[in-house]
Amino acid sequence: MIIGGVSKQLLHDFIRSLGSKDCHIALLTKEADYNAMSETFSGQGEIKATGYASGGKKLQGFVHGLDNGVAWCAWNNADWMNASIKAHGAVIYAKGDSNRVVTVLDFGAEHSSSQGLFRVKLPLPGAKDAIFWLT
Repeated sequence: MIIGGVSKQLLHDFIRSLGSKDCHIALLTKEADYNAMSETFSGQGEIKATGYASGGKKLQGFVHGLDNGVAWCAWNNADWMNASIKAHGAVIYAKGDSNRVVTVLDFGAEHSSSQGLFRVKLPLPGAKDAIFWLT
């Protein structure tokens, strides 16, 4: 029997390659203009705040997998300590691949911290909760 479709292993290999791309997360203002069609992170719309450096921060704890034909990846939460931040979203980008946008996150509202912890809570590893997946 022949069943058409994209190779699930190819999708997994693509996602696995993100582990070598030096992925970062940058926080965005409400005025930022990024979406699923955005190609590169330019810094446009990035927040400026105490305790936050331009370009965001490098993501840690990269994991990936292929579960029941779904290729996925995840990282640890991103934390800024002793920060006064207001952000409406974030962009994860591959700094090691010409700042190529990996995914855009909309927080749904502005979130803030005042001289404290600002955390972007990223989903747990696995196909069910991953930050993004390919099928």
